[in-house]
Amino acid sequence: MKNKLFLLLIIPAVLALLALQNGFIVYKLAVPFTCSLIILWNYRKQLCANNDIWFVVAALAFSMLGDYFLSNKRSNEMFFVYGIAAYWGAHLGYSLYAFKNGGLHKLALLLLGLVFVPYYIIFLYPAI
Repeated sequence: MKNKLFLLLIIPAVLALLALQNGFIVYKLAVPFTCSLIILWNYRKQLCANNDIWFVVAALAFSMLGDYFLSNKRSNEMFFVYGIAAYWGAHLGYSLYAFKNGGLHKLALLLLGLVFVPYYIIFLYPAI
């Protein structure tokens, strides 16, 4: 059964195609939701021992939140801000998972931050 578990990834792939085709918010939200369910199902017996997997599940939940706010922003500027903040939360969750599992080079992250933060402050933030 473990070898066939990857076939479950067809579900979020189909939902992503449907979301791209018609932009229906339910399909957009269902992609990270089904990915979370697949992860939780895959790690169901190890959730206490591998509690770092919750960082990924939380990141996917923040992705859903960001999708919701950005898909429904219409003329509400704060929804844009909330959506971007939610995506930042998602990136934080993925980064925490990577830190905990040793897959993130700390010096590279620091250097990237030293380049990106000034770029954001000087160029991106004023344009928002």
